[in-house]
Amino acid sequence: MGKRVTCSYRVLCSFLVMCACLLPARTFAQRSERAAIDGEREGLSFLNDKTLEKSRSFIRRDSTYFVGHLYQGAYLFFRANDKLGFTKAIVPLKRALRLIEMDYDKQLRTRSNNYVVYSDAYKYHRDYGLIAYLLDRSYQNVEMPDKAIEVLRHVVDRNFQLEQNVSAYNTIAWIYHRNRVYTSTQFGFLRNSVRENVNMANRYLDSALIKISNDLPLNIGLFDPSYLNRQYLGTYHYKAMIEDYKLEIDSANYFYNVLIQNDAYSSNNYAEFKLAMGELEMADEFFKEAEQREFSPEKTTKEYYYMRGTLNTYRGHPEAADTLLRTVLDKQGSTPGYGWHCIGLARAQHYEGLTAESQERTNKASRFQ
Repeated sequence: MGKRVTCSYRVLCSFLVMCACLLPARTFAQRSERAAIDGEREGLSFLNDKTLEKSRSFIRRDSTYFVGHLYQGAYLFFRANDKLGFTKAIVPLKRALRLIEMDYDKQLRTRSNNYVVYSDAYKYHRDYGLIAYLLDRSYQNVEMPDKAIEVLRHVVDRNFQLEQNVSAYNTIAWIYHRNRVYTSTQFGFLRNSVRENVNMANRYLDSALIKISNDLPLNIGLFDPSYLNRQYLGTYHYKAMIEDYKLEIDSANYFYNVLIQNDAYSSNNYAEFKLAMGELEMADEFFKEAEQREFSPEKTTKEYYYMRGTLNTYRGHPEAADTLLRTVLDKQGSTPGYGWHCIGLARAQHYEGLTAESQERTNKASRFQ
């Protein structure tokens, strides 16, 4: 019996020694493959038709490396038109987030004013922010704000000295504001009144400003001062919007003036502010400007079209709104914003006396996900 145990022990020891010898070779091979993948991803656009197959190639070569899943998720994200499309994008993006956290958590938590130390971690910060942004946006687009909040809290937990591609506190604030009419019954993170949810949004924006100030000593010398200043402007963008909503005119004016002085304002949001002030001509001017300034390949609601149609209806020219929104719907098809633009067109047709057509457009809006 004793000889058998000794023999088994020797076999086990030999096996462990063999594994120990093979491990460095396997690690070296994996590092080489990942370096090759990183080289091939340079210049590869998420909008390129070949990106999906390239992402699959990355996954076949190393399914544990986050990059292939990131590229697959991003490809699907930028082609998503509806709930089904964004739901498909969520699957690889979730996997990418899990894998980058598992393999590179030390780099993700690196904070330093030393250029060499920080530059080694920077690419992981950038990729992590992109994954978080795409995943957060996908969850918001399928009306799962609670899941979007979870992703953003992962970002907060890493305490980046400068967030790349994502702005966690600002986005959490927006999610509270966007969902302010709901309560904790629908989504557990919410408060139970509009006032409380808007207050929570402002508290998160205050947290964003505090974090920027706290991180400033680490970032001075690593980044251009004008770039660091734009971090504040990103938060002011949301501050202006919420103060506008609250009809705190002086505060909204203050934030918008700072944004305009730094050419960091949203033409669409400023037009909304002017509309709230009853300055309809100025509102129309800035909605038209938004069409030129705020184009993005990302498929989102182009609110300026909807609002221009609304202004035409206010002016007593529903036929002009009808023409504009029909054109937009023909171009965009069934992509995010389709529902809103159908509602705007339905309103115009109602005022034109086209009751049946208006009802049909309203039904189409209600069916769109």
